[in-house]
Amino acid sequence: MAKEHDNAAIHVCLVSKEPVPNLVPLLMEKPAQAVFLVTPEMADQAKWLEEIVGPHGIKVQCEEMPGFDFDKVAGICEQLIHMNRDAELTLNVTGGTKVAALAAFTSFYSAGKRVIYLNTKDGEILQLTPEARSTPVQELLQVKECLLGYGLRMTDRGEPPAGFQKRRKLVKELAPLLCGDDAMRRQLNAKAEPFNNSHGKPHPPYLNLEPGVFGEKCDRIFQAMRDAGLATGGIQGSVNVNSKEGWFFLGGGWLEEFVFATVQERPVTDARMNVKLDWERNQTAPKRAEQQIRNEFDVLFTSGNRLHVISCKTGNLDAPTEAGGNKGKEAIYELEALADKAGGPFGRAMLVSARRLSDYSRSRASRMKIEVVDGVDVLGLGKRLERWRQGA
Repeated sequence: MAKEHDNAAIHVCLVSKEPVPNLVPLLMEKPAQAVFLVTPEMADQAKWLEEIVGPHGIKVQCEEMPGFDFDKVAGICEQLIHMNRDAELTLNVTGGTKVAALAAFTSFYSAGKRVIYLNTKDGEILQLTPEARSTPVQELLQVKECLLGYGLRMTDRGEPPAGFQKRRKLVKELAPLLCGDDAMRRQLNAKAEPFNNSHGKPHPPYLNLEPGVFGEKCDRIFQAMRDAGLATGGIQGSVNVNSKEGWFFLGGGWLEEFVFATVQERPVTDARMNVKLDWERNQTAPKRAEQQIRNEFDVLFTSGNRLHVISCKTGNLDAPTEAGGNKGKEAIYELEALADKAGGPFGRAMLVSARRLSDYSRSRASRMKIEVVDGVDVLGLGKRLERWRQGA
């Protein structure tokens, strides 16, 4: 049972699968202590929450409770209230089972204690007792915190690659060309493919781009590549790209950098790219290889305390796969699964494709509530992002 804290603010939270309803009030009000009422099934979720709020100076105490025993939950709450009678107690009734929430509410209401509820739809903390009032939520959650709330751990900082700032001018030149010319983009992808996916096979020490590969703007693009340190001069007006960084950029990295640069221009809370992470299915179980799932995200950002997941594709998503489907179907299902895993019901997913998707793929994405920005529409990504992050 939680220790007595005289005149200290304490939040009592019912832990459930969704972390946001407990995290936002805790990070906004920063009580001295949080008491997590946890069923055995939610033990992992409680540990992840503790890892998030601990660095903010909030001490955590976990109390086990049954999910469907009204009297026992009420008894636990009454004991908490008694032991902390001089503290500023607040019950966050947003989480937990309905039975547990009702039992906790009854105990706190009878004792005249404060009870709050997070209204995620309208972005406000509702105080239910002792008197009703509402407080707008602050946009606080970082990408790392949203991921950890679902047991996903970032294994790096998710920062843009080296040379990102130097390449911003180049990216702005390339995007209109490659999003509007399928043949040019296919040619570039074909040139970069042997270097990016060699599978141990030997390839030349550098990728050579001949004059004219970027049409009328080729001289300007080549100069921008040299200025960015991405290429050196070759014979007869060509350029040579001789680094893994350069090969990846030409094979699709340019789109990821374009998307990330566009996200950075919007008033988001936090933005990360090329995020590598591990997902722990069950922290309390012995670690075995099959319990670890490794994932990578192209672009992630938080806005409105929601995680937004963006997947970037430059290839032909209508191309068939070995399994008999097509790459578009696989990309959409993969994105939907990753977004659900990383952001839960509060997460949002977007597919950005340099090539126009088929009507079938667009319809499939729409049914799965995945925003699609494709073809030349990618050039208007800024406005689309603004509407999307605002829920329009």
